[in-house]
Amino acid sequence: MLRWITKITICLLWISLSYSYILGQSYTVDVRQIEEADGLLDRSVLTVFEDKDGFLWIGFDNGLQRFDGYDFISWSSDDYADFMGSVDEISQDTEGFLWCYSHSQESIFFVDPHSLQILSLSDRFGQSELKEKLENRPFELVGRPKVIPATQYLLVPLKAPYELLLYKNQEDYRWVNLDHLNIDRFALEYLEDQNTIWIRSQVDSFIQI
Repeated sequence: MLRWITKITICLLWISLSYSYILGQSYTVDVRQIEEADGLLDRSVLTVFEDKDGFLWIGFDNGLQRFDGYDFISWSSDDYADFMGSVDEISQDTEGFLWCYSHSQESIFFVDPHSLQILSLSDRFGQSELKEKLENRPFELVGRPKVIPATQYLLVPLKAPYELLLYKNQEDYRWVNLDHLNIDRFALEYLEDQNTIWIRSQVDSFIQI
């Protein structure tokens, strides 16, 4: 399966900036290179996400890490083989839970921000209608999930069929079907205009929903 996100092999760089408030004076950049010897799970990083508390979450082909600027907490795909493969994208809902998307498994899993436990769909949503819907459909992203500040909905764009999941909490979510638009491929961008969501397709058109 072709990934919509390009995999780039990099060394994670932790950069701190020291600014001067004197007009015209330059600033210095201190660069710290972090490698596997420092605790990095792998040199092949698929995605990086900063959560609401400033922690850095890093997705790899073989697992997930949280980095606080000093230490790593790691979760290996081998320990969660049923639903964690590669970790290709990470987002966070308004309740604080991390949503982690695995293209290799065509699945989603979650991280509890308080206990730091890895949660499956059943762990997170029980036997709810939302759990059944997510479990019984292909889970392939066609854009980067994002929280819309004005509404606090997390938007999750999916294909086969093309749909948007708008999620705020387990009682407040809805699905928007986009299959009828007959768009083969589209890149999602989220613009706020009087609480309206706009989708930019890859055929140079905007769609309002």
